[in-house]
Amino acid sequence: MSELLATIESFCEAFQLDDDLIGDAYEQVGARGRSILKNAIAAQYDVFSPDAIVRSSTSHAAFDDGLIQCNQQPVSTVVIAFSSLTAAAPLLALVVPAMTSGAPEVMCIGLCDVSGKAGGISVQMPRPEVLAGLELAGVENILSCSLEQCREFLQSLVLQQPVEQGRDILCFGLGLKAGSDLFPETMPQICFRLPRIGIFPDDFSVDLEALEYAFVGADVELWNMDEAQMGAGFSCKTGSFSDFCAVSYDGVLVGPDAQPFASTVFPVVMGPGSEGLWLYPQCHRELFLQRQYVVNF
Repeated sequence: MSELLATIESFCEAFQLDDDLIGDAYEQVGARGRSILKNAIAAQYDVFSPDAIVRSSTSHAAFDDGLIQCNQQPVSTVVIAFSSLTAAAPLLALVVPAMTSGAPEVMCIGLCDVSGKAGGISVQMPRPEVLAGLELAGVENILSCSLEQCREFLQSLVLQQPVEQGRDILCFGLGLKAGSDLFPETMPQICFRLPRIGIFPDDFSVDLEALEYAFVGADVELWNMDEAQMGAGFSCKTGSFSDFCAVSYDGVLVGPDAQPFASTVFPVVMGPGSEGLWLYPQCHRELFLQRQYVVNF
């Protein structure tokens, strides 16, 4: 076993969440919660089909009898570090593409400091629906540690792996505080914020229970609804559909009649029944591929 793999294995052994803890979370979300999470994961697997070709080598004829060869394969390790306050749906939007990319190692690390505080709120572990979602998605390495411990681990990977091979490891950050300075500069990294979502239920009923399981703690705004009927943590706004479309949402949930126009305004448009789902347009299969070019003229 290489020194790099030994470091990853040692870190996983030290900070892997206990199976009993994950099992408790699985039971805590209940049958309804698990159904919501399973439906979201199934939809994402449809988008990021694991049957797609992820390893290939192609050659293209160039001018003057030249040849350009492109070799591509998945990165060897994907590290997804997330705030312990992260909701399930945004995290699964990164996890499922990673799981279907062909990357041999996918690590999900929930961050909290040694006192169990993240973002100023006492949080010992990731939310139960998050742990249940990771379990249902098939993630084997579910860990929890402090930001400092995670930073030290990532820095050790950089020191053990030559810079020219650094792209073998790809890091994602989700919901991290600005200035957290988690990832080493030489390590490929992409940081996502938790999405801001708007819901305009003009001709359909919103599945509030699914919203609560998937987006609890996220920035979700429901328009023209009775606040007494809304889930905890969600906000209510009033106004016309034009007012709604003037807000800079990352994604929206609207009825079928509103979708054609909404798709010209927002990067993600979802319809009724999609309350438990989220997709990041920036997270696609190509992110997980490393390419090599061989050029001869």
